[in-house]
Amino acid sequence: MRPDKVFKKEEIASINAALELVLGEYPILPQREFSILIGESVEQAQALLRRWPDVDVNSDPEWFLIFGILGRLRGYPHKQEKRLFEETGLRKENLKRLLDKLRPLKPILP
Repeated sequence: MRPDKVFKKEEIASINAALELVLGEYPILPQREFSILIGESVEQAQALLRRWPDVDVNSDPEWFLIFGILGRLRGYPHKQEKRLFEETGLRKENLKRLLDKLRPLKPILP
């Protein structure tokens, strides 16, 4: 399922900005802890970013990466809300809304 079937155009852009924030030149998450925090490798996430938004958000690797990254940005890193908003336009409540749109694609999760 393409992202435009789940998200609005501006939400797709915000997710791209979130991926850039996590994987860009000055990542907000420590890269040495990426696979522990997200559950997937940095290389897998970088491949997702290169293809974004031409991905299937319902396939397991892409879904888990997107959900993991947005989820981590919602609760971690601490005291980075200003940077998160400045670089992505997202606040924690926006992240929750994006996660709420993704969650039904994998109904086995709580």
